[in-house]
Amino acid sequence: MGIKLRDEIEKLEATGQESDKKAVKWVQKLDKEETARNKKKADEALDKLTSHKKQTFTYKEYLLENALKEMKGFDIPKGFRWNLIPTKKGLCLVFQNMYTKKWYARGMRISQEPEPDFSMIMKFMFDAVDQMEHQLEPKQTDSGIILP
Repeated sequence: MGIKLRDEIEKLEATGQESDKKAVKWVQKLDKEETARNKKKADEALDKLTSHKKQTFTYKEYLLENALKEMKGFDIPKGFRWNLIPTKKGLCLVFQNMYTKKWYARGMRISQEPEPDFSMIMKFMFDAVDQMEHQLEPKQTDSGIILP
């Protein structure tokens, strides 16, 4: 049995254990690897955006491309759809409640600075998911009647 296979088996056995002491080593290692992977991915995206920040069209294109990749990582509630649309001045995040057929939108003007632009888009995405989940919560009156 190879070293790599042995490590994988040990990792699976340790992370599935009820004993915290046995799992600590592998859980910490997996967490470090995932954190490093996410940081590397974010750094690459910011570097790419930084290299194109003088060119408005390509900067917006790369910003949109990275934001759309991030959107795939979100679990939006069933019954909703969303998209990110480029506009003349920036980007617009739109989502639709398929049950009520209502559209919601929020836009931003691009500042040509990668970190604030990307963090603002991420904030918009988290806010949109929160708004979607809030719309699915049943409404209750003071007397206890639950409204659809």
